[in-house]
Amino acid sequence: MSICEFIGVLTLAIVIFACMLDTDWKRRLLRHHGEKKRSPY
Repeated sequence: MSICEFIGVLTLAIVIFACMLDTDWKRRLLRHHGEKKRSPY
């Protein structure tokens, strides 16, 4: 396996992992900002 192939597979794995976590991460971030805006504390 060449270095180029390894980088390609690694990039693909990172992208798939990021997509899997994306919805949960965004939801948590939005909820956090929403709580900050709405709540007095």
